[in-house]
Amino acid sequence: MSKRFRFFSVFVFIAGIVAVSSAYYFKKSQPLPDTFMHQGKPVDAMCVYKIMGSGTNDRTTRLDDCLLPETMISSDNRWAPDDQGFFGYEYNAEEAGLMGVPYTSYKPVGKLLNGDFVIFNQESGGGTGIFDTIAVVRLTNHTLSLKKVLTGGDRCNGGVFAVKAEGDDVFYSVFMTPADIVNVISGKEIIVPYDDLESSAASCYAAANYKNDELVGMTLLTDILDQNAQSDEEWVSQYRHQKCFNQYMGDYVAARKPLDMDMTLAREFVRGFDVTCLEKK
Repeated sequence: MSKRFRFFSVFVFIAGIVAVSSAYYFKKSQPLPDTFMHQGKPVDAMCVYKIMGSGTNDRTTRLDDCLLPETMISSDNRWAPDDQGFFGYEYNAEEAGLMGVPYTSYKPVGKLLNGDFVIFNQESGGGTGIFDTIAVVRLTNHTLSLKKVLTGGDRCNGGVFAVKAEGDDVFYSVFMTPADIVNVISGKEIIVPYDDLESSAASCYAAANYKNDELVGMTLLTDILDQNAQSDEEWVSQYRHQKCFNQYMGDYVAARKPLDMDMTLAREFVRGFDVTCLEKK
């Protein structure tokens, strides 16, 4: 497949389950489950596309019925993963969008104790969007079935930062914008996206950390504060509280406070923003 931007896709959950700490160690790749196979080969990405692809209503497909549409072409990564462990296809050049080549791909993440698999699916229509999904699927000798979608999003709007399957559990992190940080962590619609704080798919300020469906913490991503756009006065002035948020987060990081937070610390961070930037207005 053509080179394209991907976010980190695998992590190791290193904190104790009882403590529910949100500290993560990120790495580029890990060994793939060698049992996500059909007739001696990795499950065809087209079979995954049939149960996961946009617009499909199929939740089960026969593994022998995954024919390649005329609009798509095979690639070197049909049976061998790319350097980040993804299998997939590209669309024909004639079908490509203006920003890049459309593609569909998936990565097997791990196997749960009940025999189901966790996969990380990623698609692009050729534009700026990169659409991620984490799902649980069931594989038999003849079929592949979608059991549950855990999360999905586009880049900083809920795109996947990290995912790991361990035992019966799935640990994963999804990107958050400034508005998401406040609203998701507080569980309330405190901030009006795009009015109060930046909310675009290009502003990844943090990752929300989940254990299965439970939000267990947050990790601040500090690189965003070093980007020129985040300190540009004209850009910041578009959003009512963005300048204050950037200053608050910058001061927090400079004070060497924890970047990996459980829910208690994450709520304290949001409360601090509330006191610093909202209650003073």
